[in-house]
Amino acid sequence: RLTVKDEAGGSREIHRVLDSGGSFGANSLAAEFGLGAADRVESLEVRWPGGPTETWSDLPADRFYRLEEGAAAPEPLELPRLDLGEE
Repeated sequence: RLTVKDEAGGSREIHRVLDSGGSFGANSLAAEFGLGAADRVESLEVRWPGGPTETWSDLPADRFYRLEEGAAAPEPLELPRLDLGEE
């Protein structure tokens, strides 16, 4: 389970992230949260399948992170921006 709390007091929760185990068309393990105008994540809580819960706090918003059980902190990922052209 993933729970995100933003600086405005809002909270978002995803109960499960599932992988179908297939290849073509398999479910992504990525979870995305909309935080509105918030620019920081107050806390990010992950309850891992094996039972332990980890919480990280004060993370910049509008970023991608790799979460790994037992890691000291989420790993920020640099992903290329997708240009969809001009409107």
